[in-house]
Amino acid sequence: MNTDKYTLKVFDPDTATDAEIEAVWHFRTLIAEEKSPGEPTPSLEIFKKSLETEPSFQTSYRWSLYERLDDSDNPAIKDRIVARVGAVIADTEDNQHVAFGGIEVLAEYRQQGIAKYLAPKLLEIARKYNRRLIISDTVSTIPSGEVFAERIGAKAGLPLHENQLELHNLNTELMSEWSNRYTKISDQFELILWENEIPESEIAAFCELHAVMNTAPTDDLDVEDEILTPEQLREYQERHKALGIKWWTMLAKQKESNEYAGYTQIYFSPQKEKILGQGDTAVVPKYRGHSLGKILKARNLEVASKAVTTAEVVQTTNAMSNEAMLKINNEMGFKPYKSMIVWELDVDVLESYLKS
Repeated sequence: MNTDKYTLKVFDPDTATDAEIEAVWHFRTLIAEEKSPGEPTPSLEIFKKSLETEPSFQTSYRWSLYERLDDSDNPAIKDRIVARVGAVIADTEDNQHVAFGGIEVLAEYRQQGIAKYLAPKLLEIARKYNRRLIISDTVSTIPSGEVFAERIGAKAGLPLHENQLELHNLNTELMSEWSNRYTKISDQFELILWENEIPESEIAAFCELHAVMNTAPTDDLDVEDEILTPEQLREYQERHKALGIKWWTMLAKQKESNEYAGYTQIYFSPQKEKILGQGDTAVVPKYRGHSLGKILKARNLEVASKAVTTAEVVQTTNAMSNEAMLKINNEMGFKPYKSMIVWELDVDVLESYLKS
């Protein structure tokens, strides 16, 4: 790689110029279009909002690689970013051995040694915070990412599928049957719907319920259970509000114990008017066996699809080993859309690679 052709700059949203922010947004748009062909991408305004509302419990480090074209009079070319590298350190009680990071390179600049040139920044941040693992992900629509991950010694920890349901193919008779199953258990469970915000009085209880997501498969990833705190949840809600994201949370509460037994969530961004995002679905183990997952998913999808009349598809991401959830989604009509892999990279392995 001829480093004389490039300039590596720190990107700090608090001090970045409008031109730098726009250049990063343009780069991210190009990568997003490659990752998810045909899908709309966030506007510049929404991108700026996302920078302004980053979680306070995360510290982000970012660098942009510019190609040197100082003789060009075209600002769009002169300020073009060709690659980026970033790392995120979460200031949380769990997973203090992990740094999250990644490298992205425009298609026409790959296979030139740029990713290896940027990788020391990941090592630098991981060492700074005494993190022994770097976790990142790749997507099947950009196969070069998987090739690079294998080259540097990363281990494939969690294979995922992004699955997609075309709403016109939804088996409405099956959804009605699932929804109607509630009549058989309505004496035991109450269904509750929260739209756009979890009531302040229920935030602590929901955080406890959220822990059931730790029963979902993580396969070979060396990670601890995640702990969602009320403070984090409040920040997430404020961020969603700022970005215009709408969401529906449907829960089942066991009447006798007054405990939440399970929940499911669907998200919608006006930037992607044809897409609903299916988020978490989980049932507390001791309350399984009542079809709560199917009931919750069927009823929440009915609510969300009626609220968002422009929606044409529902997208969700599942671990390929999560047989129970995949079975439900397959019955609903979800089909594989693209695959992803979550990788873990030992920092000592990365350091050895960079010395080679």
